[in-house]
Amino acid sequence: MRKKEIVQIYQILNKTFRDITLTFAGLALENNFKDEVITDFANCLEDIYYQTLNKIEKLTKKTSYFEFNTKEYLHPHPAIAELLKIFNLVPEK
Repeated sequence: MRKKEIVQIYQILNKTFRDITLTFAGLALENNFKDEVITDFANCLEDIYYQTLNKIEKLTKKTSYFEFNTKEYLHPHPAIAELLKIFNLVPEK
């Protein structure tokens, strides 16, 4: 698999997980979800993200590294904010 294709896979993965996170954050805000529900969801989604990454790394034979997204345009629940930082992995160089 070429480097460009691998980068695209990571971009798709990260965008998908960010979209899921933001959708959930909107639902949580509109429906006044309890903090523990939001935190539990964030923990579960993070686990799923890392499981997916492990599968991609096995498939591509490339490890990933973090480039944390520190831009803060939104002020969501702390658990949601952490997820948005995490969902920014890129393949090794």
